[in-house]
Amino acid sequence: MSSQIRRWCLAIALGGVLLSTGNIAARADARPDGGKPPAVSCASLDEVRSNIDRIDRAIVPLLAERATYVAEAAKFKSSQSTVVDVSRVERIIARVRVMAEENGADPALIERLYRGMIETYTTFEKGVWAPPPPAP
Repeated sequence: MSSQIRRWCLAIALGGVLLSTGNIAARADARPDGGKPPAVSCASLDEVRSNIDRIDRAIVPLLAERATYVAEAAKFKSSQSTVVDVSRVERIIARVRVMAEENGADPALIERLYRGMIETYTTFEKGVWAPPPPAP
């Protein structure tokens, strides 16, 4: 993976973007409660932070993987102007809103997170189309 992709992945992760797809979604579907997150009752702030860190360790690799597919998608698009597919974005938003409801999350919050993530990945994908800097 190029250093540019790694930097974008880190920026996205540090930006607090949450993603719940792939293996995380598959594990949620296997829960006996139908995918609802477990009730949370922590004994300390350290326990809360430890669990957030655990979740981040699952999210960041998925964001990194997603970035590699975003870069791959650029190869199939004819120009920088074809990077954004509004109908695809709206289908993604509709799908993740349903997933949010199924998992006990606020659909509006998940939509905002996804719109921010998609905007960031779109900027990244457009960067794939940018001409390389001139050689020194």
